[in-house]
Amino acid sequence: GVLDIVQTEGRKKRDHAHGAGFRLGFIWDIDKQWSIGGAAQTPTWFESLKKYDDLLIAPINVPAYTQLGVVWRGSDKFLIALDFRYQFYRFVKILNTTPDNGGFGWSDAKEVMLGGTYFLNPSLELRAGGSWSPNIIKSNEIFANAASPLVDTWRFDLGFGYGIGGKKDGKGHLDHKHHFDFDAYYVLPGERREDGTGGLVSQIGKGTTHGHDMAGLRFGYHYQY
Repeated sequence: GVLDIVQTEGRKKRDHAHGAGFRLGFIWDIDKQWSIGGAAQTPTWFESLKKYDDLLIAPINVPAYTQLGVVWRGSDKFLIALDFRYQFYRFVKILNTTPDNGGFGWSDAKEVMLGGTYFLNPSLELRAGGSWSPNIIKSNEIFANAASPLVDTWRFDLGFGYGIGGKKDGKGHLDHKHHFDFDAYYVLPGERREDGTGGLVSQIGKGTTHGHDMAGLRFGYHYQY
């Protein structure tokens, strides 16, 4: 046959790897209405997964990114935030390498995020937002990414936070000692088809359709010392 497909040495067994990375950011309050902020993170470098080194050509590192955002406070009751993030998949070998060479062929990712918060009272805040990013998986690499999720090009979030205790910060909002967060998110359905114009992997998988429809809930708790 064209491909000699065999079971991995890991055989679905659990494996683990340690990793480390660094992040640096800033926030500048220009005045009572406007603030800007930014952050940069190195890749999170991981060890190789030893049980699956016959399948993976390199460690699965978390990509480096840079992010810049601006916040506008319309009043003490609400604010709007706009952020732009750029993720450097080019520096993650297994994600950036072409499928014919054992990778997934991902391009760098750009994402725009817009959200708002309304402070109903000193303890309760309501949040809503959305994000958009162009798809980083090329149309001739759909088959190679059939086992991984498509990039979420459109995503929407809705949630609230509730705080207990604490003291007011410099902007008059309570810096709560205990804070609970609840969010629901929805990703618009997406479907793409392998066009077969790439290398051998692409040609073998021509016509493969890959799609998803996703929704979820998240709950968080934060304690301030």
